[in-house]
Amino acid sequence: MAEGGSGTPRGSAGPLPRHVTTPLLSLVTEQALEEDYRRAAERRADAGVRPGPSRRAGVPALAAVAVLGLLLAVAAVETSADRGAREQGRASLVAEARSRRDLLADQQTRLAELRDANLAESAALTDLAERQESVDDRLRRLRTITGYGAVRGPGIRVDVDEPPGGDPADDMTLLLDGLWNAGAEGIAVDGRRITALTRVASTGPAVSLDGRSLVPPYELDVVGDPDTLQARFAESSSGAAFTALADTLLFGFEITGVEEVELPAATAPSGLTARPLLAPDDDLPERSGS
Repeated sequence: MAEGGSGTPRGSAGPLPRHVTTPLLSLVTEQALEEDYRRAAERRADAGVRPGPSRRAGVPALAAVAVLGLLLAVAAVETSADRGAREQGRASLVAEARSRRDLLADQQTRLAELRDANLAESAALTDLAERQESVDDRLRRLRTITGYGAVRGPGIRVDVDEPPGGDPADDMTLLLDGLWNAGAEGIAVDGRRITALTRVASTGPAVSLDGRSLVPPYELDVVGDPDTLQARFAESSSGAAFTALADTLLFGFEITGVEEVELPAATAPSGLTARPLLAPDDDLPERSGS
């Protein structure tokens, strides 16, 4: 709103009161002086003294003004000091908040790194456990195939007499080859486990295994699928040759199914050192029928 030349706002009903337009410090000073003059005049009137110029009347007023100015100055200084302290405290709090925020960000980054590392280690552990399980399974299969691990399962039992004439070791080897080719997982002859290193020889009219003579008739326990072992034995070249030999020489030879066969583990020869023949990811060789 624009003002006129007389200091009165345009459109207003009249001038504003003096205590509104007068600065606070000037108003306080004038009021203090007026109060001092009024009291001095009252004292003169009571004493019958006519009012006149006096230098002593202004001393209290000047003292009051000085005290008031001093108080205002002290208040201003204290206000300024308080403002400075508040600003300083605020700046300190802001700096601490930023420091804690940066520390929190670092800790969150570190937590994310540890979480990623933990996931990687868990994946590696899972992979290692799977590889260990695969190795254990391969080891069990190798022990079963080689004869150096106990095995139990369904299978067949073969009862055979010693063929008359011929070489007992050759006849036993022909029978064992036929059973292996038929899918046998483990074989024991008279309770002695046949391994990949078993030495079959002839001792007179009987068979010896690793130097120990056996007495006929022989009993062979075989672990494998009883539904296919006998048929695949007859289809293999070795099995067919042994069956023909039994029919020709008329010696006892019988195969029966057994619900469960338990074969002991063979004892490895002393001084024998195992050496891996397959890489960890290679497949084991399968026995193929003839």
